[in-house]
Amino acid sequence: MNKKLIFALISCSFLASIFIHLPGNFYSDTVFIFIRQTSSGRLLAPYFQSFFEYPVLTALVFYISARLGMMLPKALLSYYLINSSILFVFALGIAHQLTQILEKIGVKLIKSLVVFLIFAPSFIFYATYNWYLIGTFFCLCSLKCFLDGKHTKSGAFMGLSFSSNFITATPLIALLINSKEKIKILKGFVWGFLIVNLPVLLLTPKGWVTQFTYHISWYIEDSWLLLIPYFNSHIFSPWAKPISIIVTLSLIFLVFRFKKKFDVVDDSWLVQACVLFGSYIYAPQLNICILPLFSLIYLNPTMIDFFLFLAFDLCNVGIMLNWFDSPNSMVLPAPSQILSIERCVILLLLILLFLKQKTFDKRLVQANNVQTTQL
Repeated sequence: MNKKLIFALISCSFLASIFIHLPGNFYSDTVFIFIRQTSSGRLLAPYFQSFFEYPVLTALVFYISARLGMMLPKALLSYYLINSSILFVFALGIAHQLTQILEKIGVKLIKSLVVFLIFAPSFIFYATYNWYLIGTFFCLCSLKCFLDGKHTKSGAFMGLSFSSNFITATPLIALLINSKEKIKILKGFVWGFLIVNLPVLLLTPKGWVTQFTYHISWYIEDSWLLLIPYFNSHIFSPWAKPISIIVTLSLIFLVFRFKKKFDVVDDSWLVQACVLFGSYIYAPQLNICILPLFSLIYLNPTMIDFFLFLAFDLCNVGIMLNWFDSPNSMVLPAPSQILSIERCVILLLLILLFLKQKTFDKRLVQANNVQTTQL
């Protein structure tokens, strides 16, 4: 497997993302939050001096980047480049972990990485838009440790993933389904979570809790729930949360109820896909969480797989590209929400089609038998 080529290609895509979101080019959460946290003329420390909607490790990356940026000329641009450089390290880490996992399961081809991650529209557009690369990296570290039989360490990495971005840690469910060492995994998860969260929790409990209360109070964002007229006109309805949880858990239960063979790689993608589909918050940058898992399950994709994925991911990018063109992009019939509904429908179709495909072992044999020259 040509790892140098993989790193070179992902570097090109990442540089494109940096250019897209340069301050003044196109909106990004990373830039917006810096402006918000420094609007008083000084940098407000997350949790301690202001609320912060992201988990502790993400807050740490932001604060380090912002603090260093404030010490340099053109503070906003300096912060953005420092923050992007840190995210770039995590992007390279994701590529490395994926190559390790592919080698572990006996795959030598890299085309799935190139097609479903490196040159995926959402990776190019959202890599520097937000901080989901951090949690995704730790999630893949967890998956690799699980495949190596290191269950406690696997759980610890998933705890770090949860401490970076909540939704990136949902494949924990897949680990528990596929292991007899559930206690070790859960113990590791708790340790991974506490090691970074406990100091902040003890020093500023009220500030620490804001990362959770903020999301609980958030509106229905880019979700299929907007198809229900009541929710389309009441996007802050508290009923959206329990319905989202019920739909998500029901979908996961049905998927694994009728699934004939369990495999931690397949199941990680399935859990992540079910959670994204069912969630009342499916902001487009969340696709960063699932793209690496796409590259692990579509080892030898059919044309239907490829075109459905492309439609799914292009709709995802289109959400943000159309967001600022409507007076109210948060509800239907705004173009951004039409695209979000189409994306959710395609994702559900991908889940159903995947369940009908051959078992993981058969697809793996097919992938290794493809007479393709390594890129």
